[in-house]
Amino acid sequence: MIGLALSGGGSRAMAFHLGCLRALNEVGLLDRVNVISTISGGSVIGAYYVYTPGKSFQEFESDIRRFLRKGFQRGMLVQTMKPRNAYHGVSNAGVATFDILRERVFRRPARVRIARSRSDLLKAVLQERLFGDKKLSSRSR
Repeated sequence: MIGLALSGGGSRAMAFHLGCLRALNEVGLLDRVNVISTISGGSVIGAYYVYTPGKSFQEFESDIRRFLRKGFQRGMLVQTMKPRNAYHGVSNAGVATFDILRERVFRRPARVRIARSRSDLLKAVLQERLFGDKKLSSRSR
């Protein structure tokens, strides 16, 4: 059994791991990997590799390179500016301020608010630019 661990570090981790995956592919070991363990930036490239079994390594590499060239920070900013997300951001700031006042003045606990987080925005960018309509059930490597 061969296991592969891909660490975190955002887009730098993705670029580093792409080189590692290419090297493993060139020596014929990538197809022999049975288990992949990932975290953070390693999770993005690891998941994309696992969820695109029909692609050749060259197609996979091309997709990741395109994603890395385009980046995801601007995509997250675009997501933030979408009316629904902007509304949630502004309303959450207001609610958070009110909750702080409520807690300090009336000695009542702050309420839990559900809002779109940066993780939600990153998820939207990854879905739009890399994963598309892939679901957990579509994994087959």
